[in-house]
Amino acid sequence: MKLLTHLYSDFEGEILINGHSIHELDKDIFREKIGVVFQDFVHYEMAVRVNIGFGNVASRENDEAIWTAIDKAGITDLIVGLPDKMNTLLGKWFEDGQQLSG
Repeated sequence: MKLLTHLYSDFEGEILINGHSIHELDKDIFREKIGVVFQDFVHYEMAVRVNIGFGNVASRENDEAIWTAIDKAGITDLIVGLPDKMNTLLGKWFEDGQQLSG
């Protein structure tokens, strides 16, 4: 995955996407279309909308885009059940922060 996402570009062999080498693809456009969460992830202690917005930073303040992402992820019921919906702060750093998993 690290090679596929261009975190490392110095490797032997070839990675093809639809028959095109990843070296031929525009990295910025490609990175806008792919996201990865590694096993050694970090909890980002901030609002739900900001966490979701990391997937498309330009749309982080676009409520419609955030709700679309929430719906596509299948977590609408979870977010609607939070005290401040997508503006709920996540993490124990905050007095009223919510922890989504243990």
